[in-house]
Parts: sequence; C-alpha cells; structure tokens
Amino acid sequence: MKIGLYGVSRCGKDFLINRTIKEIKQLGHMRGSATLKQLALDKFGIEFDRLDELDKSNLRIDFTNKAREMERIVDNIIVDGHYSFPSENGDYNVVFTEADRQLYDVFIYMNTNPKKIIENQKNPEPSRLINQYSEKEIDDWQKYEIKCMQSICKSLGIELIVLHDDIDCAISFISELIRTPHRIIPKLIAKQNIKEKQNILEYADTIVLIDCDKTLSINDTTMTFCDYLDFDKKIIRENYRGEYYSTYQFYRANRLYDEIVPDKYYSACDYAADTAYLNEILIADLQSKSNDSITTIAVTAGILDIWERIQVSHSFPNAVIGKGRANSGGYYVSTLVKQAIVEELQALGKKTIAIGDSPVDIGMLEAADYGYLVATQKLNTGVAMYLSETQQTRIKQLKYSPYKYDSIKEVNSIWQL
Repeated sequence: MKIGLYGVSRCGKDFLINRTIKEIKQLGHMRGSATLKQLALDKFGIEFDRLDELDKSNLRIDFTNKAREMERIVDNIIVDGHYSFPSENGDYNVVFTEADRQLYDVFIYMNTNPKKIIENQKNPEPSRLINQYSEKEIDDWQKYEIKCMQSICKSLGIELIVLHDDIDCAISFISELIRTPHRIIPKLIAKQNIKEKQNILEYADTIVLIDCDKTLSINDTTMTFCDYLDFDKKIIRENYRGEYYSTYQFYRANRLYDEIVPDKYYSACDYAADTAYLNEILIADLQSKSNDSITTIAVTAGILDIWERIQVSHSFPNAVIGKGRANSGGYYVSTLVKQAIVEELQALGKKTIAIGDSPVDIGMLEAADYGYLVATQKLNTGVAMYLSETQQTRIKQLKYSPYKYDSIKEVNSIWQL
C-alpha cells in the first residue's frame, strides 16, 4: 500500500511519520522533498528548484518509480508531499502532478490547527529557512488544498482522509488502515457489507438506503446518547470541524465512545433507542409500497448499537449497517462508504433509492438512481452550500419535510420515481 501524506509547510508531517514508523514495523518512509532534491543533485548536479519544468516532471516520474520499488521491499510505504505553495500574487503554485495522482492508493491530509503551525514556524529546523504565514493565510491555504485534493480523490473514486491534531489517534488509525484495510477503505467496506447482506438482497430488485439520525429519526440519537452520559458534545462537534466527514472522523468518534465503561455505554444506547423520535411520515411513505422485491437498509455513521435496538423494537428496517464498539466488527461509515454501497448494489443490477439529510449523505444521494433530501429540524448549512455550488444535481426533496431547500425539486413520495 502506498500512502501519500499531504499538508502545508510545518503542519507536522515529519513528526507524525517519525512517530508512526516507530510503532508500525511494516511501514517504510520515503521522504518526498529530500528524495527529489537528491535525485536532482545526482542527475543534474543542481538543486531541484533550479530545474526547468520538463526536468522536474521527469524527476517526479523517477520518484514514483523509486516509490514502487520501495513498496515491493516493505509492502507499505508512506510519503510526505506538498500540494501547493502560496505565490506572490496571492494565488497558489500547485506542485502536485499527474504522476503523484497515479501513485498512491491512499491520500491523507494533515489539517493542523493554524495556531500550532504558527508555533512550529517559530522553531525552524537548523539551516532551513521557513516562510512566516498568518493564521488566516494558513487556514485559507489548507482549505484550498483540501478542496482541490477532495476533487482529485473523487475523480479517482477514493477518499481524501482528513486528519486533525490528535497524533496518537492518527497513528492508531494508520495502523488499522494497514492491518485491516477492509474496515477503512470505502470500496472494501461496501463489498463486505453487501456480501454479509446477501440473504436479504437476493430476491429484492429495489434497495432503499436510508440515513438514520435526523432522517429515519427526527432527533439526533447520538446527541441523546451524549446527554444521558453528560458527555461534552463540543468534543464531537470539534471532531467534524470544517465539515470534513472522512473515515478518520468516524474512527476518532468511535474511539471516544470506546473509552466509556461498557455498562454505561449500553445503558446510554438503550436510553437513546427508547427515546428516539422516529420520522413517522417518512416511515409511512416507505411502507406504503411494501413487498418482497423491496429491501430497506439503514446506513448509520452514528452509533450502530442504538440503531440495532431501534430496528429490533420496530421490526424496521430490514437491516442496519454501521460501526459498533471496538473489536465488535462492523465498519466505519463515511461519505464515500455510503456512496460505495450504492455503487456496489447497482453493479449487482439493483435499483437504488437513497434518503438522507446531511453532507455525509450527498455522495449516496447523487449516486443512487433516486436520491431524496429530508430536513426535519432545520436546513443543513453544509447541504445548502453544496446545492448552491452545484449547478446540476439529481437530488430531490420530499414535500412533507418540515423545511425546504430553495433550489431543488419537490416530490410527494419516494415512490414518485
């Protein structure tokens, strides 16, 4: 596996990699800038930055060949890289190339707190000149790079994993990525889940995939869970700062839940399930056309144990996909996981209907044959932003939802295909 680790200057890539390779023996490190610099000196006798663009391009191809050679020796490698640098005219000079795009199996981005980067700028490495950037400049730079790299990853059908500042959690995540990729990589998660659900999928020709919190339920059962435990919800919200919903965010959330004493954890799950305020209008719509050719599967990025309890007590939906406590099996459900499940079902010839409320659901709604938005409490700002930036969307909204987005068509029922 080849992992590309990206981030702005002084974000802590070297620190993370040095810590990680000490703890993960089956991981090798290939230094990005240092390797290019040495290749330039070996081949041309001058610094990489002084080469013309053609020579730089050729050296980057040599770099990717060295990375592939290294992978054959150590199985897994991680490479630190740069996507861009600020230019004098206020724009960005992109150094990411097509060779980089084609090299990696996994792209990870370090979204470090700008305040931490400013502190790192004050302590440069010996003999290394560091440009000084303001907090706003760093924040804008990171947002620009993440948006561009998300677009690149989308074109490749893979996920940009966005890390925050928790180094210990990041190391644990990378370790699990290497040891059990089927629990991290969206396409592998989708394939495994569909395989496990074959008994309820075999005779169905239409699969309804429905989000759980604030879609199948009007309330957010995860927040109810936190309230029961007097758990600081700010910690959960901070985990998703920037509206990033990659697998890492859900991995980190589950680590927080796994720290809760089991008895308290399961009591909170019972309480959240028992007090869930289900979306009865939506459920009635779903059940208005019920036969053996239709299967409904709830896909939760929240707490699986809550929704399994709801499923049992209401005998609905047919199944639930999500992640339980550590070592209990299950999978981390991100935006791309939901989308990959749709695509896997379509590859089996199934008609897909998807229903959701948040940015986590957008990929699933766009990929489905029919995708529907619901808004049960208020309009989601992340969804509103997506719709305002997207000229063409296949997503519609349900007329009976309490709140409506201005820019998309309304329908009376999910069965108004």
